[in-house]
Amino acid sequence: MSMHCERVEQLLPLYAGDDLPVCEQRDVGAHLGACPACEALAGEYRALLDLARGATAPEADDAFYVGIREAVRAEIA
Repeated sequence: MSMHCERVEQLLPLYAGDDLPVCEQRDVGAHLGACPACEALAGEYRALLDLARGATAPEADDAFYVGIREAVRAEIA
């Protein structure tokens, strides 16, 4: 199935994370091979995912979580 840029752009976050079904993964990959603009955008998604995967969560103490709970309670009260 031939895909258009608009549809590929919608699927790129899932494609970059290998979260598409095999048939859609194949179709998006085929489109990327023929479309430099979408391939460049896919590269940006892959770079962003690599950056996120390499990040570590900040340390948070109990006071941090108490503050979040209090803020949530205030928001919903």
